[in-house]
Amino acid sequence: MGNLINLRELSLKENGIESDIPVEWQGMEALEILHLNNNKIHGKIPTSIFDLNKLKDLRLSSNNLSGTIAPSIGKLSHLEKLSLFDNEIQGSLPKELGNLEKLETLGLFANKISENIPTELGRLENLEFLLLSLNKLTGSIPVELGNMSNIKVISLWNNNLSGKVPESFSNLKDLFE
Repeated sequence: MGNLINLRELSLKENGIESDIPVEWQGMEALEILHLNNNKIHGKIPTSIFDLNKLKDLRLSSNNLSGTIAPSIGKLSHLEKLSLFDNEIQGSLPKELGNLEKLETLGLFANKISENIPTELGRLENLEFLLLSLNKLTGSIPVELGNMSNIKVISLWNNNLSGKVPESFSNLKDLFE
């Protein structure tokens, strides 16, 4: 795939693809949109995808992906949409997700993600949709999430969260009721 130096969009969604995600992505530095959702792709998400520094839209949802989300995801400084929902991803949410300043949609629901919600997600001022339902998240809801000034939807249902809804949520004027 290294010869596709000018490729900006690769969409192979809604097929019957049954393979791992290729490890090699060198030479595709212009890639902005990668849609591999709604297939039968399995294995781990290769960290080499996180070297595609122009990537704006990454959709790997509704596959059979496993493993964890690597901290190197924080290198995707142009990422606006991240959809990894409906997979078998486990482990914790990397705090480096808080580095994705342009992120508007974070869709990680219906996985096996555990541990606490990182406080660093509160730095995502452009985030509109935080979708973390149907996981195994624990701990309390971070008060820092009240800093997400553009948030419209926070979906945290069917986890193992405890405590109260932070008072800082009263600052979220665009939150849908």
